[in-house]
Amino acid sequence: MGKKGNRYHSVKVSGRFWLFVIFLSIIIGVSLLITYHVYSKREIDVVEKEEQGGNISLVYNDNTNVLSLFDYTPTSDSVGIKSGSDKYFDFFVDVDLDKASEINYEISIKKDSSSTISDDNVHIYLEKKNGNSYVSVFSPASFSPLNFSTEIGSSKDSMVLYSTSKNVSGKDYYRLRMWLTDSSVVSAGTYSIEVYVNAVAE
Repeated sequence: MGKKGNRYHSVKVSGRFWLFVIFLSIIIGVSLLITYHVYSKREIDVVEKEEQGGNISLVYNDNTNVLSLFDYTPTSDSVGIKSGSDKYFDFFVDVDLDKASEINYEISIKKDSSSTISDDNVHIYLEKKNGNSYVSVFSPASFSPLNFSTEIGSSKDSMVLYSTSKNVSGKDYYRLRMWLTDSSVVSAGTYSIEVYVNAVAE
């Protein structure tokens, strides 16, 4: 009887152990699933606008569409346009015509309200990918907000960097750069810009 009792006790403990293992596996599996979806959402964060059947998305690899200035070294434009990866922001615009015949879109930026560095101390530059290289579509210039909203949808407190039209679906790749001008004497402060895309389908 003692041995049977011991065997029964051993089986009972083993059963609890396997129930615990199964429960733990489920928890880990759910955690991994949640983590995966959060990471995917951060990796591809999308802003969409749909009109007349067309669809356009702003897609970027970072978990934010904000570019911030961290280097306070005065930089000439000739150097700034070739600055390293810590000074630029890559993104692409994904256009799906759907039932539209054409989509007109604008890439614009807004200055973050927390910025303390004056606009004339900073230059902004935008490139578009063409084949295996990038070409300039917006020459180095300081932020200068619109006084009115555009027909495409960019707001009056934003600055339009580039406008284009597409009559075929596809992706356009861009690289946004920012640096302190070579005449700047700033040694501290903050400056951030946020990227937007607005579009109208025809």
